[in-house]
Amino acid sequence: MKRLILTLVLASVSALLLSACQGDPGLPGQPGLPGNPGNSGNPGPIGGQGPTGAAGFPGNPGNPGNSGAPGLPGLPGLQGPTGGVGPAGSSSGLRVEPDSFYLSEGITLSGSGFQSFEPVLVFLSVGPTTECLGIQGKSAGTMADGQEAGWSACLPGFPALSLAPVDSNGGGAWTFTVDDLSSLASLNKWKSTILGNQVVSVIAEGADGSRATAPAFVLGEAPPPPPPPVELPPAPIATSIASSLTGGTVVEGGTLTVLGGGFYGNEIIKFSGIKGVTADGLPSRVVLTTAKASPGGAFTKDVTFTDAFPPGFYTLEAVGLVSGFATSAIQVVAATK
Repeated sequence: MKRLILTLVLASVSALLLSACQGDPGLPGQPGLPGNPGNSGNPGPIGGQGPTGAAGFPGNPGNPGNSGAPGLPGLPGLQGPTGGVGPAGSSSGLRVEPDSFYLSEGITLSGSGFQSFEPVLVFLSVGPTTECLGIQGKSAGTMADGQEAGWSACLPGFPALSLAPVDSNGGGAWTFTVDDLSSLASLNKWKSTILGNQVVSVIAEGADGSRATAPAFVLGEAPPPPPPPVELPPAPIATSIASSLTGGTVVEGGTLTVLGGGFYGNEIIKFSGIKGVTADGLPSRVVLTTAKASPGGAFTKDVTFTDAFPPGFYTLEAVGLVSGFATSAIQVVAATK
């Protein structure tokens, strides 16, 4: 108790001392930090609906969806009717030699790949006659020979190349020759059409279904006549060892009379002097004059040697237009002063 009273006394004394010594008030302190927000109140009542706003722009298209599962297959349809039997296939071959010919010539036909011992008929496929062109689009008329030109003129022709079928051998091959096509009556009936077509189809058909075709070119009814023989000039007569030519000595710039023989009758003779060789090693000739041989092939001629031949030895050459040539030695000497 004493301790409590003593404490109160000390407190009172302290208060008195403090109040006696108190100075001027200090400046206000800084504002304190804001306190924490309070709890939100209860929401108010919902207001009425406002007016509808304007429509917005359309959005981008969405990605395509996944494909659906395939449907079940449909029921099979009814089976159609069975078609007819087609023609038998063939790997047969046909050869025509020559493949270009005149109707007056012969040809050889050969086939392979046919059935063993099969009868084969060979014929041409030439199309309709030429009269068909004149009646296309018209009614039946009359041809130049007075026969009626009906639509039968437009039926294709198939002239046979053999009077009877030819039999293939055990290997399915066959051959036969027609020596003269113009001798076949079946072909002559269609001659104008064949010549107009120029190319025809050669067809070989076997009795057991084999078939082969090949083209053939018709050059004409008969080969043209050979051209007349060409007359050639007489062949040059070879140089005769009997051809001769005299030589001699002549003064520079002077004239020398020479004789010759063994040439062709009445032919032209050309005289040249050989004075050396060219850079190519060939004789260097200077033409001097010409002469004409007699019917017997001989001649005499005065030959003048020009200043191109200074004193020295040279060769005089006489060349015939047809027969050949001869030579002689010539000496040119200086003129006497």
